[in-house]
Amino acid sequence: MNDCNFEEAARVPLTVRSHQYRVKLAQNILTNNFMNLGEFTPPKIMDNLITIDKIEEMTSPRVIKSHLPFYLLPPKLLDTAKVIYVARNPKDAIVSFFYLHKLVKMCYYTGEMDDFVDYFINNKRL
Repeated sequence: MNDCNFEEAARVPLTVRSHQYRVKLAQNILTNNFMNLGEFTPPKIMDNLITIDKIEEMTSPRVIKSHLPFYLLPPKLLDTAKVIYVARNPKDAIVSFFYLHKLVKMCYYTGEMDDFVDYFINNKRL
């Protein structure tokens, strides 16, 4: 947090200013190179993956981002922290998720967008 100091915010990378709790999947994707990132993987990206232990060690005030569904976050979160919940337009989420599945080898999705939308809307397994 930079107290609206935009120059400082521009100088310090977002990954340093706002930590993101990521599930092990993200770490496995980067470690095992499922996306064929090769030399394009930024060397510092693994340093910015954060665990619950690291979050607990951080001093207040702290900003933590997460892609986890709300039901997987701590039950008393709303009683103990300020929460800003941002939801994407479902159409945008479907398109983004479709291209992620096409990109990440471990997803094994080779179908078309129309089928993917049907799976997504009806909560079917891909």
